Parts: sequence; C-alpha cells; structure tokens
Amino acid sequence: MKKVYNEQVIDTIEITDSVEIIFYYDYFNDKVWANIRKFIKSKKYTGPTKQGIKFDPAKLQEIKNAFAKANNQEATMQDEEFLRIPRSPNRELVVHASAYKGTLGVDLRVWLNTEKYKGWIRDGLRFPIDIIPQVLEALQKMIDTTPAFKEQCDKTDMPGENKTQNGPNKSTSSPNGVPNRFGHLFQKEDKNG
Repeated sequence: MKKVYNEQVIDTIEITDSVEIIFYYDYFNDKVWANIRKFIKSKKYTGPTKQGIKFDPAKLQEIKNAFAKANNQEATMQDEEFLRIPRSPNRELVVHASAYKGTLGVDLRVWLNTEKYKGWIRDGLRFPIDIIPQVLEALQKMIDTTPAFKEQCDKTDMPGENKTQNGPNKSTSSPNGVPNRFGHLFQKEDKNG
C-alpha cells in the first residue's frame, strides 16, 4: 500500500475581491509541507500564482514569532530583518520588513547566496502590514493543525499512484506546491459556453 498525495487548506486571507492568500498543508514524498500561496480570481484566469512558498512546518513557530516582532514594530518600521533560517547551503528563508513604493510590508522570501548571485529570489510573498494580525492567526492555526495533519497522513495507506512518477498525482496539471483541489482551475475555459 502506498501513501497518496494529500492536502488541507487551513486558512484564507482575502486581500481584495480578486486576491487571496491561502495557508495550507500538503503531503508529498512522505513529508508534510506548510504552504502559503497567493491565488487570484479574474475573468481571464482564476487560480494559484507563482507567488508563494513551501517549507518545513517545524519552522512555523519561528516564522510566527518573527511576524509578531514585525507587527509590534509597525509604527517605526524601517528596513529590518526579523528571521533568517537556512534551507540549504546557499538558500535561506527570511522574514524581512521594509517599505516598498511607499507601502509598509513584511516579506517571507528566499535569499540566495552563490558565487554568481546574492540576493532575493521570487520564492515567497510580501504581506501588506495591515494584514499581519490575520497572518499571525493563520500561522497559529497551522501550528495547531500540524500534529493532526501529520497523523492523518501517516494513517492514509491507500492504493495510489507512485509519487515518484511525475509528482504526487499524474492526473493533475497543477504546478508544484498547489493543492490538487485547485487543478481544475488550470483547465482551459470553453469559449462556447
């Protein structure tokens, strides 16, 4: 019996009528992953964007603590780093607050450090400062849900596809890090109907 891919949405923050940030878990290659990703809704496209990040849920408490520090310093926020977690020899997950185009925000983003390039890469998200209290609530929900989700995944022994062949579910067209339940959003719309 093989474990099948599994996912669970924990919380959603509506940024605008057409933009949401979704906090969710997925289970892939025998490991539970925490995910935070921006989703959009429009006439031309509805679904996940590339703006998001996948990380080990063991880091959730550190990340939440860093966001809490940023939230407490909102009024005097300058360019400031609150957390740096190694992900690999040349990548770090960083919580960083700054003003960008006159707007205060907190980034959860990957920093790359190689011989050829040193700086931010696209992996991650920027959160407007006014939603940080909601982000803290969503992160706490994820922290509270981690053990139950891990237990659920450990008990899920069902016949399924081999996860090593073309990702967690060969029948989905979803990009890596996007829950399968959103895979239908990538199907082309019927122009006749």
